[in-house]
Amino acid sequence: MIRYIVPSVSSRLKSESRCPFCNRSNGSIHSSIQYRGISDVKIMSVPRRRIKCPWCQTTWTVRGQGVGHGRQRSDRLRAIGVVLYMFGLSYRNVEKFLPLLDCRAS
Repeated sequence: MIRYIVPSVSSRLKSESRCPFCNRSNGSIHSSIQYRGISDVKIMSVPRRRIKCPWCQTTWTVRGQGVGHGRQRSDRLRAIGVVLYMFGLSYRNVEKFLPLLDCRAS
């Protein structure tokens, strides 16, 4: 028996204010919350916000859980595609199945 945990996608921001470059805390908010459209089964957009480090002056983006950097598809949708492929569907049939879930496929 194979168990596969489908990742969740959050529509809330992580409260992470630690700089990924110098690893210091207390990053300041650099922009307002913006919503980015994604392809997913349950939600249509995820929030993101820019944070600035007061020490090293770099900025980074804090995103909701379940969407990678530069990705338009959620991790949940990618996992569904992998599970369908494991069930024996070809890439083309997975591509035909995903629009039935109101998700863009490529």
